[in-house]
Amino acid sequence: LLKEVVSVDGTPYFLLVMPVIARFNSVLNCGVAKYARPNGMGKDLVEETNIVSVIISFVITASFSYYFIGITGIYALLVVSVLGIYFAKLMERKIGGITGDTLG
Repeated sequence: LLKEVVSVDGTPYFLLVMPVIARFNSVLNCGVAKYARPNGMGKDLVEETNIVSVIISFVITASFSYYFIGITGIYALLVVSVLGIYFAKLMERKIGGITGDTLG
């Protein structure tokens, strides 16, 4: 039903999918990087996110993306994931980890 509602006026589906992929990227960053500070608003998110959470988030996001924009959604998810991991590792080198600001 949502797929038909979004496409009534020809609105591209990627406008619906890209914010979901962006939110997944935050989960991915929490799963692959450590927190930079001893305390902060994002510390609990980073410490409690494990690989299982990342995999579940990936499957849900990939399913959503594929449903709305097909294989292009999977490609977009993979590209954003690679860039997200690169960014998280860059932040680990520059400031010792990620923070709530870098997650945003």
